[in-house]
Amino acid sequence: MKYVRSLLFACACSALPVTAFAQPPSQGHDVRQSEQLAQQAYEANGRGEYQAALNLYQQAYKAAPAGVILFNIANLYDKRLKDRDAAIDYYKRYINSSDTEADLVKRASDRVVALKAEKEAQQSASTTSQKPAPAPPPTSAPQPANATEAPPDKDNGESGPTMRAVGITLGVVGLVGVGLGAGFGISATSKANRANELCTGSECRSPEGVSLTDDARTAATISTIGFVAGGALLASGVVLYLLAPSASKSATTTRISPVAMPGGAGLYLGKAW
Repeated sequence: MKYVRSLLFACACSALPVTAFAQPPSQGHDVRQSEQLAQQAYEANGRGEYQAALNLYQQAYKAAPAGVILFNIANLYDKRLKDRDAAIDYYKRYINSSDTEADLVKRASDRVVALKAEKEAQQSASTTSQKPAPAPPPTSAPQPANATEAPPDKDNGESGPTMRAVGITLGVVGLVGVGLGAGFGISATSKANRANELCTGSECRSPEGVSLTDDARTAATISTIGFVAGGALLASGVVLYLLAPSASKSATTTRISPVAMPGGAGLYLGKAW
């Protein structure tokens, strides 16, 4: 008896056929209905109706579970709906399914690593932008003209090492971010060059060319986030380290305050007597 085999297509690679059912369907599974729903999902994706395509793929999986449908759902969440967490979940479900293919497993694994890196870089950048600036140390109250000179502010000697330590930490994390950005930038350039060799203008007839183009865009996004977040952390670390007060008899106090500027934000540096 010949078993039904269906050709489903990964939503980001219209020329890549993959086998949906390599094993006999279990009792109670409607393979024909699953094939029809998957074809409708593919057509909806081609029309740009991504949510409708997602719903149809999920119905197809309920009718007759197949690992490739999980991969298609993950691809929709990843490339079309931009839901990073859902994409990671479905890529992992495909990797752990019983009817995987080596090529798709590799692609799913690579996307999980890339999506996690994007998520961590975004969280790092968000945490840095929301971190409040250190509060300036209190200034001394004015002394009468005939009063004895006040002793040096002990807080300067105590807060200096702390600020320098924080500055060094931020600088190291910033360098890591810049390094991450540079690494993914090189990767994006390499993949883009390889994709250009397989594509003509904006058209890619090769599945490998489409995959390389998507991977190059992802690497470029991570590179940008790494450079922006790393540069901000590195600059903040240098500022804190250079402005850390040292023990002295000076009564001056350094103030660091966040300020809004056209196109971004910065730090206002000043001294109070």
